[in-house]
Amino acid sequence: MINVVNGATGFSAYIEGNNTIKLDRIAEYHLKATEELIGEITFSLDTNEYASIIKIEGNKCVVRANAKNKLGSCILQATHNGIIYTKEISIIPLW
Repeated sequence: MINVVNGATGFSAYIEGNNTIKLDRIAEYHLKATEELIGEITFSLDTNEYASIIKIEGNKCVVRANAKNKLGSCILQATHNGIIYTKEISIIPLW
């Protein structure tokens, strides 16, 4: 988890959610902050090889792991007011 703090205002934010997703399963992620998040929030992954974003709604997104038995890691990014927040997600086997 990366927690970003703006010292001038005391604003702090991070992406909340699981660090792992099993193959062909989904997980929900939220951009959480100490203050109300006003403005657009965008979500993206650094690669679509291991997972993809299937839904974005406000400060939440849903990520689905691949069903092709590809194990590895990807970085989920949430951008708000020009600041990028990141979370590493590992794709793991079903068993």
